[in-house]
Amino acid sequence: MDVRPVDKVREAEMLELIERYERAANSGDGAAFEEILALDDPQFSEFEDFIPEPIGAATVRDILTWRREHPEFKYEVSYVQRRAFPLSDSLAYATALSTWRGDAGAGKGRVTWIAKRIDGRWRILHGHWSAMPEPERQ
Repeated sequence: MDVRPVDKVREAEMLELIERYERAANSGDGAAFEEILALDDPQFSEFEDFIPEPIGAATVRDILTWRREHPEFKYEVSYVQRRAFPLSDSLAYATALSTWRGDAGAGKGRVTWIAKRIDGRWRILHGHWSAMPEPERQ
């Protein structure tokens, strides 16, 4: 299947968005997150495998405030095998494998983001984090 040049541009824009997300996560930069996340969109949500219900914008804002107030909190994440898939002029998704470590523990997982172009910029509308299954021990 041929990929249209405009799709390659959108793909590159999405991969740059994920790069910015990783930098914001590692620095604890709440302002950078607010530029990346579509927190004002009523459809914004996140799912994490250790929280049994969707996380909305209010909870994410609380987490960002906590990170600002606790700069001593250590957290580092890296995203590899990043892939981006433009769906239209204003909608795309991206996937990656993640490795994280910090004060709250360490692990590996899979991530999917859905992004929407808002006012000419890509913003993350939805994120889903799942831990990688642990190998069975015999």
